[in-house]
Amino acid sequence: MKINSGAAQQAQELYRRQNEQPKPTTGESSGSTGPQKPDRADISAAGRLQGQALDAVTAAPDSRTDLVNRLRSQVQSGAYQVDEQQLAGHIVSQVDIGA
Repeated sequence: MKINSGAAQQAQELYRRQNEQPKPTTGESSGSTGPQKPDRADISAAGRLQGQALDAVTAAPDSRTDLVNRLRSQVQSGAYQVDEQQLAGHIVSQVDIGA
């Protein structure tokens, strides 16, 4: 994901400033009762799978140019033929008619 606004940079700067503030010495009250825990992020299995899928998509070429060029020339020459029975079978298998 690409963020073009300055909001991400502002949030990062605010976070950096908060973490640079001097820590209270022993005996001073900081409003918390124990040591500060480090930041942590947990990513679900579904999130990891989605990330892997996104990586695979971005790594794939934009198109299979050899196939596109071959089909384009077939369509332009009139040699490209559609098997109507196969097309109809595919459409029927993809449509949920609620039966």
